[in-house]
Amino acid sequence: MINNKKVLAIIPARGGSKGIPKKNIKRLNNKPLIQYSIDIAKKSQYIDSVVVSTDCEEISSTSMGLGAKVVKRPDYLSEDDSLVVDAIKYTINELDDEYDFIILLEPTSPLRSLEVIENCINKLLDKEIECVATFCETDLPPARVWKISNNDIELFFKNSNPWLPRQKLEKGYQLNGLVYGIKQEVFMNNPSRILTDKISPVITSRDMSIDIDSMLDFKLVELIMKERNE
Repeated sequence: MINNKKVLAIIPARGGSKGIPKKNIKRLNNKPLIQYSIDIAKKSQYIDSVVVSTDCEEISSTSMGLGAKVVKRPDYLSEDDSLVVDAIKYTINELDDEYDFIILLEPTSPLRSLEVIENCINKLLDKEIECVATFCETDLPPARVWKISNNDIELFFKNSNPWLPRQKLEKGYQLNGLVYGIKQEVFMNNPSRILTDKISPVITSRDMSIDIDSMLDFKLVELIMKERNE
């Protein structure tokens, strides 16, 4: 709890994964992938409850064994085209307790830090802020992005100059999925999206921002963790 505000962390983890079967419980550096998100959420002094939303019995039993609560979601919320916002709404409605802030932690981002999570939660204390999200700098400055259609090539931003030194080009930022946060009242009044216009960014490093979507990502993250002795 922070300033008498109750905080719920939701970890969405459906069982179906086409690229990496059982990805959310696949072992990464000798731990199930989902454990990194559960463990760091439990370490936070601000988070009151950690809940895993899943349709999978294996993920459910693994999560409960790690000390998280579980809300089993129906199959229609676990399809390839299902929206995570619908799973969040279902999870909230299934819980008995009321919360002030909802924090979404994707299990595929195991490199996030406790500091980033708590920075996001702190920002939600501002009355003018409805939601927060983490961003990192893009690999390329926006001025160096091109469009190719039917072999026609043109700059994505027509008036930009991609030939300037990188240091003189304006930086671009992208959502990296480490943390999303929103006031519960705001979300329940508009549950079709997790972000609103009154959003505040938390900027993180790119090396923290790896989202595991392939075996190459798995190997890269495992290497980073070994180098950090994690």
